[in-house]
Amino acid sequence: DVVMYAPGQSVAEYGVLDNDEYACEVTVRSTVRYAFARMFGMEEQTVTRSATALSEPASSGSGGGGGGVFFAEETAPNLWGIVINGSHQTFGGDVHSNTLVAVNGAHQTVSGTIRYRHQLRLNGAQQDIGDTEETDIQQYPIDYTYEDYEYTGPFDYAFQNAYYNGNNQTLPSGRWEINGDLSINGSGFTARDSTFVVRGNIYLNGARFEADNCLFVSENGIYASGAHIDFNESTFVARGPIYFNSALKECSYKRDADGLFALSESTAGIIYNGARQRTEGIIFAPNGPVTYNGAHQEVYNGGVAAKTITVNGAHGTFNPCDEYGFGGGGAGDRKVSLIQ
Repeated sequence: DVVMYAPGQSVAEYGVLDNDEYACEVTVRSTVRYAFARMFGMEEQTVTRSATALSEPASSGSGGGGGGVFFAEETAPNLWGIVINGSHQTFGGDVHSNTLVAVNGAHQTVSGTIRYRHQLRLNGAQQDIGDTEETDIQQYPIDYTYEDYEYTGPFDYAFQNAYYNGNNQTLPSGRWEINGDLSINGSGFTARDSTFVVRGNIYLNGARFEADNCLFVSENGIYASGAHIDFNESTFVARGPIYFNSALKECSYKRDADGLFALSESTAGIIYNGARQRTEGIIFAPNGPVTYNGAHQEVYNGGVAAKTITVNGAHGTFNPCDEYGFGGGGAGDRKVSLIQ
């Protein structure tokens, strides 16, 4: 038997459905024929089991949708998928790991649910954890790939290598193809409305580098070093590692990149070294770790998905991306969960 419930209807063991919530109750019956019980005149019995599933918008729910801030895909039962060290870290949503989770230090806050496999370790005083749940393996809630962002032309500029030294220069806007490395050294450089496709490495060195509405794509690695670097509506995609070794300013993702701020397909992943690095958008390392080293780290309107995630330092803040769900899936994404 199948019973469907629409918004406004009452569901047993759950309550009244909100707008955009739907439920489905399925009842299954099976007839079991007795063997030894026939000696007492009993031939058979019908066994009944029921289950109810809830469908709701992902952005308003938890886990894998708009409520998720951390997702660790590693499945090995002896590895720590997520490790949070330090104190006064705040996570404004759900944390999911396909294996072990450790939260170490005082005054750690997770407003949502920590979902883990095998083991959850909470070490420290005055930790405020919304809920915990041992769960099953889940796939990445996002599916960005390098090929999604690899631009093939036409190009406005073509170079074997591009090295810029000095101070207070503005790079020409347009579409760049560089067969070797792109290296920007010095302070006060500006890049606007540009796509950089680099076959080698990208080095952004020096203070006060500013990129506005730019896409950086590297066949190798991306290394951003220096103080007060400002990436406004910019996205970074690399087959190799990405290192943010700097004190970043207000860094937001490129609007036509669907919420992605940084993607590294390397086993080395994405590493943040330094304090007060504030970024908006999704940080994704499908084959490696994401590591934060330093105090006052912040991801706002975004999330982190990687093989493993480690946060070292105090006073970090991580809040989910409500506009795109966990990782650019769109406002129409829905999640289904058993409620009975």
